[in-house]
Amino acid sequence: MNYEFDDYRKKPEPPSWTEWQVPKALGWDYIFKVFLALFGIPFFLFGTIFTPAGMLLNLIFIDYILYISYRARGLL
Repeated sequence: MNYEFDDYRKKPEPPSWTEWQVPKALGWDYIFKVFLALFGIPFFLFGTIFTPAGMLLNLIFIDYILYISYRARGLL
């Protein structure tokens, strides 16, 4: 058995949504997607911006969606 390639140890569970941190390799991707979702799409499609409360709720929603997508792709 070659342990360098065949690691059968149980992998740790990914962190929960409230505990996760964006990996360094995905930092700019995360920032770009959040900026686009909070400022780019609402302004260019509708010509509006969010209120502070709306921006906070959307940030939480976008963060959760990105967490789910990164976890599904195995990047966490």
